Amino acid sequence: MTIAGLVCAGNSVSYLNDDKTVTVELPSKALYAIRVGEAVVVLYNWFGMEASPDECQANVLAFDRAGSLMWRVQPFDFHEGSAYTGLHREGDKLVAYVDRGFEVEVDPATGRVLSSKFTK
Repeated sequence: MTIAGLVCAGNSVSYLNDDKTVTVELPSKALYAIRVGEAVVVLYNWFGMEASPDECQANVLAFDRAGSLMWRVQPFDFHEGSAYTGLHREGDKLVAYVDRGFEVEVDPATGRVLSSKFTK
């Protein structure tokens, strides 16, 4: 998948940093990537992972221009086993969706959940 210079392929995401290609490896298959400010925010597939519940529930990562991990999203603690299923940008806001029917606003600088609302 290629979105505005971002390529999700298997367990990695590649993107341009000036004239260099940066590739970061993920714990599982990359599903979606977007740019939010200077960060590249990636949603990866958590299903079937052999990992701790916290790791599975925090399946959104942000990387800086050089490919260094900036943050892992705060797990949404409504229900153990909840995971993020989608994300998008609304202006400067980062919005993510949780499989239990919640929409959450995530701080794009830290990965902290700022607010949540039930949508289903």
